[in-house]
Amino acid sequence: MVFPGRRIEHIAEDSKGFLWFASWDNGASRFDGEEFRKFTTLDGLASDCVHVIYEDSQKRLWFGTFGGVCWYDGADFHHLEDEGIAGRAVQFIYEDREGRTWFGGQGTLGYFDGARFHDLIPLYLRHYKRPPACHLNEQCRGIAQDPEGRLWFGFDYLIRFDGTSFCRYGKEEGFPNGPVSYAVGQDPAGRVWVGRRRHLNGLRCYANGTFQPFLLEFFGALRRIQSDREGRMWFSSAEGVFYQDGEGFSRFTTADGLPHPAVKGVFQDREHQFWFATWNGVGLYDAHSVSVFDFSAELRERASEISRMVLDSRGDIWIGIISPVFDARTRSVFRFDGERIEYVSAEQGDDINNCFAIYEDHDGRLWFCGRRGLFRYEGKELKRIETIEGVGKKQCQLSHPGSRRTIPLCLLGRGHKRREGLFQECSLCQPFEAHLPAGGAIPNYFCG
Repeated sequence: MVFPGRRIEHIAEDSKGFLWFASWDNGASRFDGEEFRKFTTLDGLASDCVHVIYEDSQKRLWFGTFGGVCWYDGADFHHLEDEGIAGRAVQFIYEDREGRTWFGGQGTLGYFDGARFHDLIPLYLRHYKRPPACHLNEQCRGIAQDPEGRLWFGFDYLIRFDGTSFCRYGKEEGFPNGPVSYAVGQDPAGRVWVGRRRHLNGLRCYANGTFQPFLLEFFGALRRIQSDREGRMWFSSAEGVFYQDGEGFSRFTTADGLPHPAVKGVFQDREHQFWFATWNGVGLYDAHSVSVFDFSAELRERASEISRMVLDSRGDIWIGIISPVFDARTRSVFRFDGERIEYVSAEQGDDINNCFAIYEDHDGRLWFCGRRGLFRYEGKELKRIETIEGVGKKQCQLSHPGSRRTIPLCLLGRGHKRREGLFQECSLCQPFEAHLPAGGAIPNYFCG
């Protein structure tokens, strides 16, 4: 994939299903599933430094940039030129339940009601001496609306707005001012999450008038808090990304395959794949498919390892099973049709006895190699194919043809616990992103 820049700030999806990538210094890019199109100031963007992309309920696609905010209607960009927003940096965009679109940035705070922008900085300055995040290294890192309708903002201070006045939390409430802005996010239940960094309050959740602390050590500044389609919370930081794992939290780092330790945001697409915006491009991580292949109940033999996984031209996934020391097996080949996994036997109910290779040829025929020789799928079962004398009598090995229609995935070492290598790529089977539940048995990977 060719992205607009190496340092990706944000990832979003519009109502048409297009993915949008915001870059620090090279505009924004749209991916339609086949190709990318880049947008810069030459196309009408307010700035080539894009912090955030957000589509509101009116299908306006907003771009918060270092040089102001604009929205895209599919053909042209429209800039907000009202006082208090024109040319101002915007790092976060949020639509509340009343349909107002809020913008936060360095010295920027207000909302767009569909007709004009309402600048709330003058109201804020009635109570406080300087605007929020007025220094270059300070940003707005979150906006959320709680069940009572109050707006929360993550600046250098944690700020709350009740519709008429602002409340700024300070050291007395446990939220001191500092050089790093607070990250603010919201879960599906409406609870407001607030975090900063390891030695500055860690992570807290606000609900029913109180803050609940969580013991979670961020190894760097917290960049963004957000929830995925399943309601799981994600916490992007300068040293990897954390996510809710049951009652606790787990973490992804570069050891797991992230392109860079600094993660600016997480996005889960409609296919339940996770996209990570980092300062060295984008990481793609398929977390939904793992549970699909939990078919241990189908394996009668105790010691079993996945040797091959192949996606055929009809969309079915074929799974080969072997024993660690190639002991005799009675169930070696399975097929997943998108809904269920079923065992596929050889002629007369026999088995190929350990599946070493699976290959789909150019005519769509599927071939399997086992200890009992070479087999071909004939619609319902695997049929033994006679080979040249002295070849394939006991076992066989298919060479890798480089066909795009096959995806061989070779797993060895089931039961080992290790975190590295979750995002695997190799010269033979790429790309391959595997999700494994935290704390579970994590296999080692090799290419056959």
